[in-house]
Amino acid sequence: MLAKALTIAGSDSGGGAGIQADLKTFAALGVYGMSAITAITAQNTCGVSAVQGIDPEVVAAQIRAVVSDIGVGAAKTGMLLSIGNSNGLFHRPRRLCPPAAGAAGAASGRTAAGLGR
Repeated sequence: MLAKALTIAGSDSGGGAGIQADLKTFAALGVYGMSAITAITAQNTCGVSAVQGIDPEVVAAQIRAVVSDIGVGAAKTGMLLSIGNSNGLFHRPRRLCPPAAGAAGAASGRTAAGLGR
């Protein structure tokens, strides 16, 4: 049976961090990867230019959709962005892997206000 893992994190338009990097890693390890997107970023290797959070109810709905149909063997969190998203993690898989300390050039969980705007 193929291992299944869920990444709960932000989306990196540059592909070097966030759910894009997690899904690449899952695939390289032979794990079926699924995602719940908490935020959308506009970023590249030079930095982050915009961040838009996803409504916590939508994040929770993404998690419920995956858990109820496909099932989750393990989950990994990345940028949750808001307390609402943190509170929405009501499904507890057997194993929860913490996020990396921080991605180079990534938003590191800061809101748009924290980006100097």
